[in-house]
Amino acid sequence: FDETPDPFQAAETLINLGVQRILTSGQKADVIAGIDLLTKLQDAYGSQIEILPGGGVKADNIVALLDTTGCMQFHMSAKETRNDSGSYPAVSADNIRKVLVNLQAALHQENTLTREDQDMLRNDSFENIDWNDEDERP
Repeated sequence: FDETPDPFQAAETLINLGVQRILTSGQKADVIAGIDLLTKLQDAYGSQIEILPGGGVKADNIVALLDTTGCMQFHMSAKETRNDSGSYPAVSADNIRKVLVNLQAALHQENTLTREDQDMLRNDSFENIDWNDEDERP
């Protein structure tokens, strides 16, 4: 989607094909650079297809994305570089926790991780956090 010359025509085509979600950075290197297009797509098609901003979603920009685009879901890897036995990217529970804290404050409500997110964190051998334990919740 981020490579199409006409994202509005592409969105209409995807809607007509029955696609339910478009994962996009707004045709830019990251979601902040693409925030204008993300907002326009959400305004034009958000009631017909989910616009899912992804690419550079972080704790320090999640509230701006929420407030500006009107999107309610976001795609993020939440990875950080680990250097314990070589250099590799791994999911960071701390990055997820920071995003959740910022979203909770912005929405004035408690948000929870989806079952899929909980399973992903539970199965990551580098993050052994029990998300059902009240003491471990952000």
